[in-house]
Amino acid sequence: MSLQSRKAFALASVLAIAATGAAASSAQANFQKTLTYTCVYPYVGAQPLTVAIDANLPASYAAEELTPELSIKAVATAGGNTSSAVGILGATSLEGTASAKATVDAAGGQRLPLTLPIAVPKQQVKSTGDLVLSAAGSTPEIQFSNPGMAKITVDAISLTLIARNASGNPVVLDPSRTTVPQTDSDPNTFQVSCSLSPATQSTLLANISVFDSANPTTDSAAPSTPGKPTAANVKGTSAYLTWSDSTDDVGVSSYEISYGGKTTMSASPSATLTGLKAKTSYTVTVKAKDGAGNTSGASSSTSFTTAAADDAVGNTIVDYNYNAAGTASLKTLVTGSLPLAGTIDAKITLPSGNFVGELALAQAKGKLTALGFLPVDALVDIIPQEKVAGTLVDGKLTAVAKVRIKLPSVKTLGIQLAGGANCQTKSISAITLKSTQPFFYPLEGGPIAGTFAISDLTGCGFLTGIVSPLTAGSGNLIALNLSNRK
Repeated sequence: MSLQSRKAFALASVLAIAATGAAASSAQANFQKTLTYTCVYPYVGAQPLTVAIDANLPASYAAEELTPELSIKAVATAGGNTSSAVGILGATSLEGTASAKATVDAAGGQRLPLTLPIAVPKQQVKSTGDLVLSAAGSTPEIQFSNPGMAKITVDAISLTLIARNASGNPVVLDPSRTTVPQTDSDPNTFQVSCSLSPATQSTLLANISVFDSANPTTDSAAPSTPGKPTAANVKGTSAYLTWSDSTDDVGVSSYEISYGGKTTMSASPSATLTGLKAKTSYTVTVKAKDGAGNTSGASSSTSFTTAAADDAVGNTIVDYNYNAAGTASLKTLVTGSLPLAGTIDAKITLPSGNFVGELALAQAKGKLTALGFLPVDALVDIIPQEKVAGTLVDGKLTAVAKVRIKLPSVKTLGIQLAGGANCQTKSISAITLKSTQPFFYPLEGGPIAGTFAISDLTGCGFLTGIVSPLTAGSGNLIALNLSNRK
């Protein structure tokens, strides 16, 4: 690889690092570019990612001369339900590697499409809100071989990440719960694919005018005045601007956008303004610059007012399926335990953590004791009357299951005391269940427990009036262990 290629590779590497928000820092005249991606994660699918790059690069530089180190900053904001998905799984940090695509188009027709592996340092995450990754660094010295305009663009990214819980242990995800091919054999990692969204957005980060220092030419002509900017997609904290190109005898290197007492630079005739205040009016003008530092007049101004607030994050539904096994312990005049087995299929809504689920329990056969001495053999059906509803917030699971208890058969010493198809409780029992460990990991499941009451019986035969007082009462216990059913 030539010196030019090596240096171009180095520049593209750092720019790609900045584009992923993985590493980078600060220094000269800044070009700013905001790119939006759609990233596909396990469980929650496609979620938005915004990368704001702030690159301090020279507008022009002499060919064959080494540049100083150039400063770059980047902030990557994973929106949507990314943080909620990470938090609900019990992860408190992310780390891993990124693969970024970048392109350097230099004078002489040389084009370098690059795929670059980059380390993603450990980042702490929250269970709600946006996941924000900040990065800073500097490029190495760079040498351009030929005079002309060098263009730097950034493109798609992909991530291979490890999610860790508060104890530092990996949160192992189910690879079948994503559409992204999992080519890494490490079970502790998961892969995320990101593509530009929309694909038509400009990916041009910077234009650098490279001149021949041995045969210098004088450029004193300023670019033409840019067209009046147009504001679109105005939200509470951001707005997208476009304007008509300026022309220049050598080439336009950048545009200076002025708004609200601030300025930002863009290499292309478009820019996304971020960090705006909600319900605030802004007036915007644009100037064009060339590599020699000549600046056009200001464009006609345009004004816009930001919205009251950014749009609320849409809901994402995540499915979790469990086997359930445990016991129901009766504390009435009939005592003993009923073995329970069944399934719970839950749909958790992000970011709220609310969920609903389908509970199904097999018929239980119990050997119980009445009045402290009388053996009782019972068949018990616990029939859900509506979907289980609850929340999973900050690792705490709470659910309410409303069930009807039926007794197809109640025998003592082989004698049928009660039962039949219509033998059931008069009232519905509401069972409040809570997780019993410090953190409920939905990928694994865990123990839940609660209490319930049994009402009087009805439809159990001519001995209903005798059997019902034995079974009715509160303070009964239920304990279930949920295990992930893949």
